[in-house]
Amino acid sequence: MPLKRVVSAWSLRVKSNPRVRSPQYAASCADRAKATIRAVSTRVLAAVAGLIDLRALVHMWRVSRLDFYAAVTALGAVLVLGILQGIVLAATASILLLLFRVSRPHVAYLGRIPGTNRYSDLLRHSDNEMLSGVIAFRPEASLIYVNADSVLESVLRRVRTCAQSDVKAVVCDLSASPYIDLAGSRMLHDLHEALSARGILLRIVGAHGFVRDLLRADGVAGKIGGLDRTMTLENLLADKETASVSPDRARTSGTQDSATA
Repeated sequence: MPLKRVVSAWSLRVKSNPRVRSPQYAASCADRAKATIRAVSTRVLAAVAGLIDLRALVHMWRVSRLDFYAAVTALGAVLVLGILQGIVLAATASILLLLFRVSRPHVAYLGRIPGTNRYSDLLRHSDNEMLSGVIAFRPEASLIYVNADSVLESVLRRVRTCAQSDVKAVVCDLSASPYIDLAGSRMLHDLHEALSARGILLRIVGAHGFVRDLLRADGVAGKIGGLDRTMTLENLLADKETASVSPDRARTSGTQDSATA
């Protein structure tokens, strides 16, 4: 017998049964349905609770808010949308959060650690000694197109807060920037032009090998007095010529640094 006829015959039998139309039977069915829903919900919640590591979430909240937000987004997306759609949404959210962080890197302005020849972030260590006549900054990320403008604006804002006569040179420490692209190099060009208009020198120290190669190829090295792998911030500050090198000398000295690549 076809399935359609079986279903039709069963429906007629159910409708003809007087118990089905009674209020007592309807109430009994409703109670059974509620009990079934409660049982299923309890099992689902128990299964989900076993998949959630609350200690790990609390640890993420305390240590890294970015990882916490990514984990909560992934958990909520999987529960609401399903496994496949949830994973896709979580991956997209993680990429967006990462781009947001990369686009606003921390720019550390350096001061001398008291009693040493080492330098660290003035914001984290208020007891550091200020550098006389020099602003030294260290972008703590690779300089790429998503953050170059942010770094440039941060440095220029810092320069504007200081009296123009007090700043003789700006030193860019690239030791924490393992990679730089053309947008980052263009940012250094723009920074050099903005500082030159104020009569301020720009120097670069701590650049990695690939970064030095790109800056030389793009013409930055010739503008800032060359790139020397042996030059450190301490050596630069100790050099009395830091504040006296003219822009013309800076351009000519850039051609002499290939031996120290």
